[in-house]
Amino acid sequence: MYRFFSRFINYRRFYVWRARINYCLRDGYLWSSVCGVLFLCLVLTNWVSWRINSVPAPRIHPEAAKVRVQALAEEASHRIAVVHHNAGRPGQAYQDPEEIRAGTVRSLRVREAYMEPAARKLQADLLADIADYIDAAGVCAPYVCWQVSDTVRRLRQARARNANLHHALTQVLYVPAGVQPNLDGERMRVRGPSEDAFQDVIYHGWVLADIQLMHARMMVEYPERAPLPWLSRLLDTPQDPLLER
Repeated sequence: MYRFFSRFINYRRFYVWRARINYCLRDGYLWSSVCGVLFLCLVLTNWVSWRINSVPAPRIHPEAAKVRVQALAEEASHRIAVVHHNAGRPGQAYQDPEEIRAGTVRSLRVREAYMEPAARKLQADLLADIADYIDAAGVCAPYVCWQVSDTVRRLRQARARNANLHHALTQVLYVPAGVQPNLDGERMRVRGPSEDAFQDVIYHGWVLADIQLMHARMMVEYPERAPLPWLSRLLDTPQDPLLER
């Protein structure tokens, strides 16, 4: 037997370990070892079962999130229609500073649709639920992780763009009453009711709808998540190389 193990260990270490093994077997330590292994298997089985059955409750129900996202989109569309209606004079440019101020207030109201506390909390809850799912599952299924990261990045960009335009248009309101404001740069959007297409607001709504759909599909996947993600990655090689990102 030593001839086989001589490639790995020396003569003295081989016979020391053989003596230890013989001592354990002779004194009944084999059964103790078997019982210990079985006990560890029982503990591991209970832990896996607990991971499968302990699904964290989402902060917001997927159907409730869908209704709220749709309500936000409808509210934003309504406010856009109010701006373009221009108090019954659609298409007519603003003539005096007071009309510009009133049009600016209406334009700000459009962008505040996704900046109000309820909308911010909705977005934060959706992102937190997605993060909790990834922590629990160890995977981003049914999406690949780069898709999740890209969608979250686009949502952050949309919020930043929305906030920047809101800040730029707010400067018009700081001009003293009766004084014609300087409408250059982003403030050109309030020269008339049809100057602003509100593409940033519409884009924000699209990205938020993508986040809501992602949230809903991940919540459905919760019961199917892998309790030992590292084991599935070890035993199974994904066909799509993007899954490894």
